[in-house]
Amino acid sequence: MENHLGGLLVRAWAAQTGGDPAGSVYDEVLRAVSARAAADGSLGKADIGGLVLWKRITAQATWATRLMETPDSVVREATAAAYVAANDETVSIPVAGQVAWTAMRPLPGMGGAGALRSAVLLALSPTRMAVWDRRVAASLTALGRLPKYGDGFYERYLTTLLDLAGHMGTSNPDRRHTPRDVDLALFNIAGDPTLLDEAAGRGG
Repeated sequence: MENHLGGLLVRAWAAQTGGDPAGSVYDEVLRAVSARAAADGSLGKADIGGLVLWKRITAQATWATRLMETPDSVVREATAAAYVAANDETVSIPVAGQVAWTAMRPLPGMGGAGALRSAVLLALSPTRMAVWDRRVAASLTALGRLPKYGDGFYERYLTTLLDLAGHMGTSNPDRRHTPRDVDLALFNIAGDPTLLDEAAGRGG
């Protein structure tokens, strides 16, 4: 069963990335924002705007106006704290992620379902953090691994992804799969009814 799960995730990841996640044209914006985060140790409103476009999030809600009215210095202070936390290798990835997740909470747009907040965290630490969105939730629900919402959610989410990355490693030992690899696989599964059915144990 474990090999089946790992194989499913590896197939979905490969289908989503074409086997070359670093070469995705769609992710050019993400890579550019992530490079600025690595150079500056923080992100500003313009960077977050790029991630809104990348994640295809509507900016017509009240939070967008409130974010634009927030001084860039305040935004950078929060993202700088999140950057340090997310990249703290003295603690586990799930713990680092939860601290970074909490550091972002005061900023407008960083509450709710968490898609934008998780995208910012991914840009701040692309090898350790991962995106959370509705499609990922749908796949985890099918797998019976949806983390409990509420306090500590992002830590539980990353813990789940690391466990699934281990399953992927069993089927694909030539690559050390990251939480991001897993979220890409889950995103792909939710968009393919056959794979989603397989994830739920109803398919081949």
